[in-house]
Amino acid sequence: MSPGTPSTSTGTFSGAQDGETSGRFGRAFLTSADSALAPTRKGKHKPAPTPSATSPVSSPTPDPSNTPPYDPPASPPPTTTPTPTSCSGVDVPPGDNIQAAINAHGSGTTFCLSGAYSASSLAPKANDVFVGGALRGNGAAHAFSSSTSGVILDGIEISGYSPAHYDGAVAIHGSGWIVRNCYIHHNAVGVGIVWANTTGTHILHNRLFYNGEEGFASTLDDGTVFSGNEVAYNNTSHQDWNDEAGGGKFYKSTNLTVTDNYSHNNDGPGLWCDTNCYHVVFDGNRLVNNTAAGIDYEISYDAVIRNNVLSGNGTYHSSSPYYGSAGILVETSQNVDVYGNSSSGDGNGIVVLEESRGSGNRGTYLVQHVSVHDNQVRSPIKQAAGLFNELSDTSYWTSRGNSFTHNAYWAPSGSRTFSWNGSDLTWSGWQSAGQDRTGQYSAT
Repeated sequence: MSPGTPSTSTGTFSGAQDGETSGRFGRAFLTSADSALAPTRKGKHKPAPTPSATSPVSSPTPDPSNTPPYDPPASPPPTTTPTPTSCSGVDVPPGDNIQAAINAHGSGTTFCLSGAYSASSLAPKANDVFVGGALRGNGAAHAFSSSTSGVILDGIEISGYSPAHYDGAVAIHGSGWIVRNCYIHHNAVGVGIVWANTTGTHILHNRLFYNGEEGFASTLDDGTVFSGNEVAYNNTSHQDWNDEAGGGKFYKSTNLTVTDNYSHNNDGPGLWCDTNCYHVVFDGNRLVNNTAAGIDYEISYDAVIRNNVLSGNGTYHSSSPYYGSAGILVETSQNVDVYGNSSSGDGNGIVVLEESRGSGNRGTYLVQHVSVHDNQVRSPIKQAAGLFNELSDTSYWTSRGNSFTHNAYWAPSGSRTFSWNGSDLTWSGWQSAGQDRTGQYSAT
C-alpha cells in the first residue's frame, strides 16, 4: 500500500500530515484571505429506477421508516433535553450572571447550571466545565465564543441565538473542546455549532435541530471526532446548499472520524466534507430524507465510507440531471474506499463524479483509486451506480483504478440504471464494461 492510501480492511491510513493554517472563506471568525478559493458545488445527474428481493450481500438493512422529505414541523419533536452527568462544582443559580461566576474563579472550574439564563459570548477559562442549564440568546450572536482550550459543555440547552452566516451559536476557536449531550436548536441565520483551526475537538451525542443555516460546521480542524449526534431539520431559512447549508459541513478537515450519527430531514446534504479533507472515516451513520446527498465527499483525498445506511436522500433534484441527488456522492476525490453501505430510495444510489476543479494541497483534484464494493442499492429514483465524467479524458474509466465490485442492486428489469464510459447501461452492459462482474442484480 502506498503512503496516504486508505486500508480497505480497517479504514486506517499512512502518510504525512500537512500543517495548513489559512482561514476559511466567508467565516466571520476567520480571515478573508481564502475567499478567492471558495468552492462552488456544481454538477449534473443522469437516469435510473426501483427494487425488492432478498439480500445477497452482508450489508446494513435500510431503515423501513421513511418519513416524508424535508418539511420541518413548526416546533421540535417532543423529545427531552439530554441529561448531563451529575455535577459537583460551583453552583450558579438560575438567572445569575454566568460570566461573573467565570471571572471569579480560576481555570479548570466546574460550573453547575440549572434553569434558564440569558447569556451571550461567554468566555470560559482553560479547562472549565459547564454542566446543565438552558441558555437563551434573545437574538444575541453567541452563547460561547472562545479561543480557550480544553473546555467541556455537557447537557446544556442552547437556543434563540442569531449568529451570522457561517458563524455559530457556539463558536469554538480553541483546541480540545468536548461538547456532549447538548441540545442546540432554533438558532437563526447561521449554524448551531462551529469550530475552526482546532485540534482534538469532540462533538458527542448532541441534538442539533432547526438551525437557520446548518447544524454544525468545521474549518481547518485536525483530529475531530463527531459521533452519536442527531442532526435534523436544519437550514430552516432555506439558504442555498450549493454554497453551504443543510445538516452540516466539514471543511479542510484532517484525521476526521464521523461515526454513528443520525442526520435526517435537513434541507441540503446530510454530512459533507469539502476541499482538502484528508484521512476521513464515515462509519455507521444513518442518513434519511436529506434533500441533497446523504454523504458528500468533495475535492478531497483518502477516505473510507463504510457501513452507513441511507434512505430517501438526494430527491430535491430527482427529476433533473443533477449528480448531487445521491445516497453517497464522491466528487473529484481520490483514494476513497466505499463499502458495506446500504442505499434505499435515494435520488441516485452511489455515484462518482469527475469534474475540472483545479488542485489542492495534495495534488490535482481527480477521481482516482475510488473503490466501490460490497454495497447494497435498492430502488434508486435515477441511477443505481456509475462514474460520471464531465471531461474528455476517458482514463477515468480505463486506467485510474476506479471500480465497482461485488455490489448488489435491485432495479427494474432491462433498465439503464448504470453509467460508465459516458453511457447509461443495463446490468449486462455494466458487467460488459468490467464492473460488478461478481455482483448481483435482482430485477423488480
